[in-house]
Amino acid sequence: MPVVDSFDFEAIGTKWVIDLYDNPLDRLDLENKITQEISNFSKIFSRFDPDSEISKAANSVTEITI
Repeated sequence: MPVVDSFDFEAIGTKWVIDLYDNPLDRLDLENKITQEISNFSKIFSRFDPDSEISKAANSVTEITI
């Protein structure tokens, strides 16, 4: 099946290339949804962003008394 369209962007420390094998009803909306999902993932799980939730958890100090 031939690629009919594609787009690329940088996220989570790598280059993403999205190939489309069909014409979506709204290509720009599809592109925005994909990049937003990856951005949301990065805000939680990025080890390279000091503001991500995983970085905050890794850098927090927790004391547990037993």
